Amino acid sequence: MRKSFTVSSTLVIFLPGGMSFARYRSNGLLSREIKPFVAFSRFFSRVYVVSYASHLYLEREAIQSFPVTNLTILCNFFRLPYRLYSLLAPFIFFRHFFHADLYYIDQMDGALPGIIAKVIFRKRTVIRCGYELLSFLELQNATRLKRLVVEKIEMAAYHSADRIIVSSHTAKNFIMQKFSPKVHSKIEVIPNWIDTTLFYPRKRPKKNINHFISVGRLANQKNYFTLIDAIASTGEKLTIIGSGFLRDALEQYAAKLSVDVSIIAKIANDELPSVLCGHHIFIFPSLYEGCPKALLEAMACGLAVIASDCPGNREIVHHEKNGILVASTKEGLREGIKKLLTNGSLLSRLGQQAVCDIRVRYTLESYIEKHHIIFQALL
Repeated sequence: MRKSFTVSSTLVIFLPGGMSFARYRSNGLLSREIKPFVAFSRFFSRVYVVSYASHLYLEREAIQSFPVTNLTILCNFFRLPYRLYSLLAPFIFFRHFFHADLYYIDQMDGALPGIIAKVIFRKRTVIRCGYELLSFLELQNATRLKRLVVEKIEMAAYHSADRIIVSSHTAKNFIMQKFSPKVHSKIEVIPNWIDTTLFYPRKRPKKNINHFISVGRLANQKNYFTLIDAIASTGEKLTIIGSGFLRDALEQYAAKLSVDVSIIAKIANDELPSVLCGHHIFIFPSLYEGCPKALLEAMACGLAVIASDCPGNREIVHHEKNGILVASTKEGLREGIKKLLTNGSLLSRLGQQAVCDIRVRYTLESYIEKHHIIFQALL
């Protein structure tokens, strides 16, 4: 991997809306989310990060163990409301934005301050969409007003950006169908990444060979009620790692169907591999996805995966090659479960091929190198 640019340059990173390093830490995701930024810092003489935290000392405390010395955190010192801070950040940090060379917007829901800064200061700008926000809102049947507001923000973001990074071809196709041809040539697909030095196969206890696991928010998108339906009457256990407003309802539903479901609200990302590797089968029944990290992490650990046959999953899982694709229905999920429970050789082969595929296409090193090429082209 190339280490740095030959000229002095400054990068501004815009965190997703409402996010901060301290919040990532409290969610158990800091060790994962900060890794690309640490890598980016090696390419620039200085990096500014626009955070939504109001206490700088908490931000510094959160990242103190990470190897980065040229990163300055820009906080919401005035404790402004979230939306107002998004609008005023380019003016509050006028000097920092003016002297920067490149803006990097991490996720569409944090795009507003980056768009305003781009208009004012005319700096080269990259926007990265780990998922395509408007497409998700349409699938969720969000209110017309919300969809209209996001569509206008995305239109401004895509037109003002010099490069648009999306994590899937599904997202790329959506943007090309929805927005002006002027943005098409800016789009590049860079899948989400996995740290394969952390997520790799470990020895599994034989006693849990039929014990299923899933990771995801407890939201309707993840389709967990249907998964519980599919597992009912099989006598198998299910572990779900995730939090959300549906927890109580899911636990009550599982109890009603006499399904042994254990919900773990929070696990630090660097502790997740050992939990995954205590299981053999990962089930991912989502109704729609972008490029889901939870699925990639499970595959990197060598689990055999059963995934719903939706566009985002379909780009990662190739049926009966590195996983199984099924309909996102009770019958479809149950068919996939039955197939793996009755075919140990298939289960083993799918897990092995999943590990190989992750190491070829979804590594952190590949992700950083592709970003480095884009940064070099713009500077």
